[in-house]
Amino acid sequence: YITSGNSSQTLPLVQHWNGSSWTVVPSPSVTPFSYFTNVAALSANNIWVVGAYSTSSSFSQTLPLVEHWNGSSWTVVPNPNVNSSGGLSEVAAVSTSDIWAVGYDFNGALIEHWDGTSWTVVSSPSIGTPESSGSGASDLSGIVTVSKNDIWAVGRYNNGSINRVLIEHWDGTGWTVVPSPNANSTYGDWLSSVAALSANNIWAVGNSGTPDSYQPLIEHWDGSNWTVVPSPNVSGNLSKIAAISTNNIWAVGSNTSGETLIEHWDGSNWSIVASPDPGLISNSLSGIAVVSASEVWAVGYCQSTKNGTHQPLIERYS
Repeated sequence: YITSGNSSQTLPLVQHWNGSSWTVVPSPSVTPFSYFTNVAALSANNIWVVGAYSTSSSFSQTLPLVEHWNGSSWTVVPNPNVNSSGGLSEVAAVSTSDIWAVGYDFNGALIEHWDGTSWTVVSSPSIGTPESSGSGASDLSGIVTVSKNDIWAVGRYNNGSINRVLIEHWDGTGWTVVPSPNANSTYGDWLSSVAALSANNIWAVGNSGTPDSYQPLIEHWDGSNWTVVPSPNVSGNLSKIAAISTNNIWAVGSNTSGETLIEHWDGSNWSIVASPDPGLISNSLSGIAVVSASEVWAVGYCQSTKNGTHQPLIERYS
């Protein structure tokens, strides 16, 4: 998103890489208070983005936002009303007529599906207890498609006092909760992103602990069970993951010192890979995309003055 000259307005932001430079591409805003969270591309002429919009600058109440690129322009695509308030966090595609998006509404986790004609809400398990703050009992932050009958979504649910890992699976008929471990029994855990290499090799990342003292959380599915995988002892969180091969996986986020955090899996271990920090105050990466084994992109924001605005941050590995 981008904050307009009127700081009370938040507008969607789309940028495009043509092979040599980035340019801003106009995109519609349902209200002056809208933002995008994730993008999925089927082709150069068929791209989807999801997010949320509100009727007020406080974003106290939001509704899911879906837009589509047809090769020449972005348009808002109608999607179902949700319970009181909600938004979409990530989108993933099986085919042009089989697209999934996940997020949250006032009651809990939200899953929507595109059948080639319209978006509909798909029922999913109700789990957790609404937080005292009034937010939902659960929400989903990441989704990945292995096949039309094998889809995974990850997030968190509230057990009445703290957050717990939430993993759900689509088998072609319905969504079910899959048992998953938690790394921190005292302060809580949250998965934010998931990536798949095969039906028996799926990875998810997030964080464990409190906002003041959390550590990256990495989990793996081997076809039978989810397990926590050891990773470097650093104070921070991982926001997104992308898998290239069994020995080449990337995850990005930030540490509590205001620096970008990039970790890499070489087939045996996770290790921290040095990354630029142009912002003097804070730097964070929230998205990652793979072009090839030798070209990986990460995006986020940086900030150079205490009261200054956030600037887009784009990093490239080659």
